[in-house]
Amino acid sequence: MGDAIRRHRPRAAGGDGLRQLWHEAGLPPESLGRVLGGQDWTWPQQPTVRPPGGRLPDTSVTTLATHAVDGHRFELVSYLDTAGGRCIAIDRDGRPGASACDIQVDEQHLASAAMTMATRGHGTAAIYGRVHASVTELYAVMKNGDRVDWPIYDDPRNAERYFAVIADSEALADIVAAAPAGSTSLKQSFGMWFSQPPGPVPRRSRARGH
Repeated sequence: MGDAIRRHRPRAAGGDGLRQLWHEAGLPPESLGRVLGGQDWTWPQQPTVRPPGGRLPDTSVTTLATHAVDGHRFELVSYLDTAGGRCIAIDRDGRPGASACDIQVDEQHLASAAMTMATRGHGTAAIYGRVHASVTELYAVMKNGDRVDWPIYDDPRNAERYFAVIADSEALADIVAAAPAGSTSLKQSFGMWFSQPPGPVPRRSRARGH
């Protein structure tokens, strides 16, 4: 959101448009200057700036995980794009999916993710991303209170750690990455993806896949 506000600043004549947007969002006017100046609402680490890359038909990929859901095959794959970016994607039924490249994580932000509504008619969400080296477990919290553990994959190609959660978007309440020093809830950053949270003590189960 901070990037979007800074990007649209030149379009707001005299700044009145931005102040109106700030007011409608219910945010204090004194915080606008810090966001425009890049002190607040910025990435935990500056995004890598490089020429855009791509995935070609002959790009070599590593398949990290495969899941079958509602008759569809989902594969978490990693690869280096044409600009050298370290990328992952969810391929559905053999068709390349949207890529997420050079994903930034650190000790305060243990996980970061991308999302695709891979089977839109059925509401199946494929959420995939990277976790920090200190993360020991990653799990989904379902709207009914269940906790579902999902594996973390150490990728030999990109030397990073990735995950994929394939679930009914209506039933998914949160995804949490946990480390000895703390945890990161993806709902805090991507709240629009998730349903209302369940009760305080989720029941535990394990995702199926290979």
